Amino acid sequence: MNYRIRFLKGELEGKCFSIQKDSLSIGRSSKNDVVLHLEDISRRHVILAMGTEGIAMENLSAKKTSVDGKAIPMGQKSPLGAGQTVVLGTATEFLLEAYEDDEAPQGNAPPDVDMGSTRSMATEDLAGYTAAFEPEMASGFQAGSVAGTRSQLESTTAPPSQLFTSGNSTTSSPTDVPPTRKGKQNSWTGWGKSKGTASDGRADEATGAASASQTVDMQTRMGTPEEIEDIRRGYLRNLRVRNALFALLVMAFIYVVSMVYYLFHKSPEKNLGWPLKDGVISRSKPFDLKIPRFEDKIFISYPVTSQTAIDKEKSCLSIRTGIGRYGQVPFFITVEHDSNPQLLKEERRASLERWMQRKAQGSNAWNFEVPIPVPKHFPVRFWANHNGVPYFAVSYTRQRDGLAMFGHVWYFRCEDTEIAVILELPASERWRGEGFLKESMMRFTLDTVTGHWEGMAELDILPVKEELREAEKLLDSASPSAWSKVEYMLTSALCKIDRDSESQEYRQALKLLRKLRKDQEIWFNSQRLSFYRAKSLEDKAEQGQIRRICQGVFSSREDRRHNNVWTNNWD
Repeated sequence: MNYRIRFLKGELEGKCFSIQKDSLSIGRSSKNDVVLHLEDISRRHVILAMGTEGIAMENLSAKKTSVDGKAIPMGQKSPLGAGQTVVLGTATEFLLEAYEDDEAPQGNAPPDVDMGSTRSMATEDLAGYTAAFEPEMASGFQAGSVAGTRSQLESTTAPPSQLFTSGNSTTSSPTDVPPTRKGKQNSWTGWGKSKGTASDGRADEATGAASASQTVDMQTRMGTPEEIEDIRRGYLRNLRVRNALFALLVMAFIYVVSMVYYLFHKSPEKNLGWPLKDGVISRSKPFDLKIPRFEDKIFISYPVTSQTAIDKEKSCLSIRTGIGRYGQVPFFITVEHDSNPQLLKEERRASLERWMQRKAQGSNAWNFEVPIPVPKHFPVRFWANHNGVPYFAVSYTRQRDGLAMFGHVWYFRCEDTEIAVILELPASERWRGEGFLKESMMRFTLDTVTGHWEGMAELDILPVKEELREAEKLLDSASPSAWSKVEYMLTSALCKIDRDSESQEYRQALKLLRKLRKDQEIWFNSQRLSFYRAKSLEDKAEQGQIRRICQGVFSSREDRRHNNVWTNNWD
């Protein structure tokens, strides 16, 4: 006795499956013999096992399973007899049928399917169907008759009911009686017998072709809504994964580009400053300008880069370097100096005018932003402390090797020597580098500051000895109100003395000048303390009185303290 199940409801409704092995498993997993796709079916729902007494069903699911309406608990085995119905879940129902080996199915019921041999059956039957027509097609072509070949082809495309006609004999259509498989054989049992003289081999091969057609029809069924939904969800999941990977790649690319930009991009500076080396300002040690009679007294500190170069001539010093964080902006420093006795008989403003007139001539004319003649009250600036070293600052533009340049000139004098410190950078960098041109790069020794003097237009008519004697007497009186006269007399005497001889009178005048500057500094510091005390007490009257006294003592614009008092800068 053989058994099969016929599905009465569900996605496999009308289909039969033979229990050819020892067991037949049903569930959602693709490893089962019968695969269902409904959500109320477990991955491995039930197993139908062949025994000596018939079929036994083992329930492996916690979901609904019943036999003839009686629920079967999970893990329980229940015997099944032919004619009993089994319900799986809520929408799947099948019937257990029994049949003999030589018994054909009744009516137009679809054939039962051996799931283990379906693919091999289809291959064998299609091969048999092809072999059935090879002799006739070969004979037609060998005879060379086009009509015979056409008739053979027309016979092969005839309707299924006439496909197996030979002479006056006709083979039954494969759809007349559904065939029944026996084991794993390739012929149908219970098939209608052939009428007339048709060969048994031709009928068997046609039967195999019909079997192949039925097998293909079963394998290409319409997908259920659940299967279509699973395909749609899988497509959307893969699409999300691809989009996520693409987004990650884009983010990684942006991150790499950002890091490269951050590490290698040099952002422009708003204001140019000193170059940096390992995060520290890179500037030179004070460099001696080596001006005659001022060796080891006047120095300059300049920016240092890998391209810094110094060119020293007799009366000119040139330094080529760079400024900016990376030293990327060209920067030029030129120091010019010249000794001229005429400087002892004129003011600094007059000598600056003469120097500017020389530079404004020629092919590379300098365009100064200060008019010539220089205004009488042109502002004076100072280097160093104490009385300070006064100088003029003048801006200009010019052409240098075909490049437009912008620069500042620091013009000052020491005794009978004029010195011009010229700072230049490209005119295109003026808006960023103009502030750097005002940086203080000059350095002076204390003796140079306290002993600083320069020529003046109006000299005292007294002889040098009388001037020194009168200045010493006034200095000994320790009267601050006489200090302006003392400084005038000493400067007048120094302008008249021959500096080449380094005479005793020159040394005496210079000594008295340094003593005057020392007394002035001591007195000014005491007044500064008094001013701070009055400021802490918010005594404005006292502050005003101290300022007026200091303005009377330091009445010369050539003294740094005069400018400090007038600007109320006591630091």
